[in-house]
Amino acid sequence: MKKTVTFAWAVLLPIVLFCATPASAQLLDPSTLTKYIDPLPQPPVRTPSGLIGTTPVYDVHVRQVNQKLHSELDSTTVFTFDGMTPGPTFLVNSGAPIYVRYWNDLPLHHLLPVDTMIPAMMGMGGDKSRFVSHLHGGDVPAIYDGWPFATIDPGQMTTYWYPNSQKAATLWYHDHSMGITRLNAYAGIAGFYIIVDPGERGMGMPAGPYELGIALQDRQFYANGQLYYPEMWEPEHFGDVALVNGVIWPRLEVEPRKYRIHFLAGGNDRFWNIKLLACDSLGNVPVESLGGPAFYQVGTEQGLVPTTAVFNDPLNPLSPRLLMGPGKRFDVIIDFAGKNGQYFLMHNDARTPFKGVGNPADDEVPLPELFLVHVKDTIVTDLSVIPMTPRVFSPMDPLRADMTRDVVMEEMMDSLGNPVMIMLNGKSFMDPVTELPRLNDMEVWRWINTTEDVHPMHMHLVQFQVVDRQPFDMDTFMLTRRIVFTGPAVPPELGEVGWMDTQNAPPGYVTRTIARFNRLGDYVYHCHILAHEENEMMRPFRVVPRNPKKGVADAGIVAARDFTLSRSLPDPFQGRTSISYGVPFEQHVQLKVYNSAGQEVRTLVNQVVGGGSHIAAWDATDNTGAPVAAGTYFYKLSTTAGMQTQKTTLLR
Repeated sequence: MKKTVTFAWAVLLPIVLFCATPASAQLLDPSTLTKYIDPLPQPPVRTPSGLIGTTPVYDVHVRQVNQKLHSELDSTTVFTFDGMTPGPTFLVNSGAPIYVRYWNDLPLHHLLPVDTMIPAMMGMGGDKSRFVSHLHGGDVPAIYDGWPFATIDPGQMTTYWYPNSQKAATLWYHDHSMGITRLNAYAGIAGFYIIVDPGERGMGMPAGPYELGIALQDRQFYANGQLYYPEMWEPEHFGDVALVNGVIWPRLEVEPRKYRIHFLAGGNDRFWNIKLLACDSLGNVPVESLGGPAFYQVGTEQGLVPTTAVFNDPLNPLSPRLLMGPGKRFDVIIDFAGKNGQYFLMHNDARTPFKGVGNPADDEVPLPELFLVHVKDTIVTDLSVIPMTPRVFSPMDPLRADMTRDVVMEEMMDSLGNPVMIMLNGKSFMDPVTELPRLNDMEVWRWINTTEDVHPMHMHLVQFQVVDRQPFDMDTFMLTRRIVFTGPAVPPELGEVGWMDTQNAPPGYVTRTIARFNRLGDYVYHCHILAHEENEMMRPFRVVPRNPKKGVADAGIVAARDFTLSRSLPDPFQGRTSISYGVPFEQHVQLKVYNSAGQEVRTLVNQVVGGGSHIAAWDATDNTGAPVAAGTYFYKLSTTAGMQTQKTTLLR
């Protein structure tokens, strides 16, 4: 997609830019930085803050700090989880739920310029530093998924519950705020979330200091070290500097042995097609460079694969590189045995914008050099293994699907032929929900890409499988909306056999995925090129009851009388009041009390409750047990069916 700052709706809306350009408007010349002089760090593993009942609780503070990203560059102002980007890593056990308290400690105004012209920013409060966390790849109740409008403002806190019901997998957590996800991600709000299970830990794969998380990102800077980001929306923004685990062009020291690496494509818009190349100590690659060690992929983003896939095999000239679209993760083992004293460059040849491997389109912002690997010249004992059949996998049968849905990706142009947005099925995010899968139904979704770019399509809630991809005649489709295939269906790519949550939908192809919808409520699906997501390439879907009882209306929307929040009794009250609420079916419920400033005062309910009527009592104390002042308070019920709020008055 071509870059542009032209908007079809520019005549209707004023341009409002809230963040001033830094005093030094000169952009950084990346060639002035010495590469590979700073070590590649590992984010620390989080530890719980305490318990809620018997469940561990973690406190996560979203903060603005100054972080040193390169030893030759002034410190950069960034948004972080707990003072660092990437944030500390969650390492949790499968089947062991946790609570996470997210605190928005950001300043009131955003670090980066906020373009209020895009539709997603309508009524969103200008340049306020809003935040909501999304556990990407997580199987979580809808109210904890990170609904784009469920943001908290600076000074507020919210509590999420993650069941961790999945098997071992490489997830990540990041912001998902409506209209500013791309800005919050670019500013630094992201981190790893690793689920482990006994079977996976017992396979003998590299662990401890030999298990690494590596997040690949790209950034652009001003000469004074501050982040540069365009003031107005662009279809993509590609940085000219590689940022790996929060360090610019770092150096990784390894021993001559196996390492397990959880790769995360954490950049906003850039694809990565990576391979290790033999080089010298400065990262210079000879013209006739020998390939480095192979990548053994033991897992997709949603867990271990049935058969280990081999990328970058130096003995096979046809062995592909490891391709990662934005939001993708790969679980890989690399064996550096016998490479004592050698250097390797992690090299990227994915073009920008990305239109497919081997596509001859011009590369707008090349970023071939990512980080340097030095293998120490030492003797080690390595007893770890590379499992070749890590986990049993049962393919889902598309012939047994309950429904097939089409999702058409289509670029909207202005009168000059410039792209202004990409839509899904011709609808904006705020249009009525049209995808209403039933609980536990299995559905095939056909992703029909009529654009010129590859789109990494991410579905919240579900784990899906790629069925196949098949080329079609785009011209015929655009004229008649009829699919005419021009070739046979091709099976999933190497490394795609397994459970996934993000898949690459290439241009001119129909990509089929299949999934089962296992939780009720509202979720979203979108392109994980964040600039696309935030300009209409995101839509909601709603999982509805399979056999709804009387009282269900509008194709599965729970009627209000089955989801109730009553006025407290007594009201006004002095020492204690009771709050009645009802839900139509078993689900996770939150009932919280807020003061008139919108600050959370007390959590009354945060658990799974059965369908029917319930009563919660509030004794006019806060979460610490301290009495609260007289005044007006609001209590909010949040469920998979929606949210309701009432108010009550406390007298003293």
